[in-house]
Amino acid sequence: MQHHAILGLFGSYAQAQAAIAALEQHGIAPQSIEVIAQMDELGTAGARAHATGPVVVSIPADGPQQLAERSALLEQLVPIDIGTQVTTWRGQGPGHALQADVPDGPAAETGNRAMPAPAHLAPGESIRIPVIAEELRIDKRIVQRGCVQVFQRIEDIPVHERVALRVERLLVERHAPGCAGAADADANGMQTTYELREYAEEPVVRRVPRVIEEIVIGSQVTERVVEIEDVVRRAQVEVRRIGPAA
Repeated sequence: MQHHAILGLFGSYAQAQAAIAALEQHGIAPQSIEVIAQMDELGTAGARAHATGPVVVSIPADGPQQLAERSALLEQLVPIDIGTQVTTWRGQGPGHALQADVPDGPAAETGNRAMPAPAHLAPGESIRIPVIAEELRIDKRIVQRGCVQVFQRIEDIPVHERVALRVERLLVERHAPGCAGAADADANGMQTTYELREYAEEPVVRRVPRVIEEIVIGSQVTERVVEIEDVVRRAQVEVRRIGPAA
């Protein structure tokens, strides 16, 4: 995937700050926004509020779709058309300052791509033009490459078992009583009923689950080296002098 950078040129650091705040509200991470500005005599990165001259805001874009979306977003924050503005400047004559016609209100806080450079420099006056060069920065993100799915299904397996069962049967025998038994007999026992029961075993089937196997899923991490080839852009500066030298 190619990585692109979208650049917007603003006339002051305050205008760039307003544009950055608007970009953050549209979901662009603050750490991905770069600000390139010329510093004054303080000369420290923490003194950006004292930046002099134009300020460049750079936002990244991955892929054509994000490039188009963020380009349109940045274009909304830069409402001044540079071609129209240059035509206006030329019609105002060489002695008129090249100052963009920015309307009052919130729109005046947004940046412009025209550099606020005067048509004539006073003695000791100078302007600063930033020279932009892209740097290739490679980040990493986690993407899904595959998955492992484990399914458990119920399968009916026929089972055959042999079980020994006991069956009880009562045996009835008749014998002649002995002499002692005949002498002790009672007449009340002639109408007595005796009931003895027989028992037998029958199978009772139940299913008991048990663990027969375990499936262990783990992960193994390896590293691979990928060669990244891309193109970065750099502004080439060419200075031309028009007219005879003094």
